[in-house]
Amino acid sequence: MAKQSSNETFNYMKSKGEFFLFVIQPIFSSGVATLMLVGFKFLFLWFDYGLSIAKIIFLQGIISGWSVFLLLFAGMSIILAITNGIRWIYYKKKSIPNE
Repeated sequence: MAKQSSNETFNYMKSKGEFFLFVIQPIFSSGVATLMLVGFKFLFLWFDYGLSIAKIIFLQGIISGWSVFLLLFAGMSIILAITNGIRWIYYKKKSIPNE
């Protein structure tokens, strides 16, 4: 039973393609996560200072600290690509029948 699920998982990963698993999915996922973190940061500023001051503080922070967000985005993309690579190797080895 576990052998079938490993085969199904690997076949699903193959159907998506390597480009999707190692490039598109990590970029999309890390982009969504980065936008959510930026959104939460703005919401907390809004709750603490009010909307008018929060906009000023938020924009100044984004302009002066854009490299932090870029590093966050790139770091998450790399981690997700490595994780997908490890999963690819694991399920590929599990899908090969033992002789």
